[in-house]
Amino acid sequence: MRKALYLPSLTAMNKCEPLTKYKNKQKAKGKATKQIIIAVMKKIIYTIYAILKNDSKFNEKLLFKNA
Repeated sequence: MRKALYLPSLTAMNKCEPLTKYKNKQKAKGKATKQIIIAVMKKIIYTIYAILKNDSKFNEKLLFKNA
């Protein structure tokens, strides 16, 4: 799973505005680059799970609604 999400998480951090902000926020906290990538991978997994569980479409605005 980790191998399959590594490159998509790198792309998502650069192309998806909420994930770019999340990356910058984690960097400001002093996280290492690999830790940030793993956190984004985890965020992607949780997003996929929520979409499948609720049978909904991806909504970028809901990605960080509680953050």
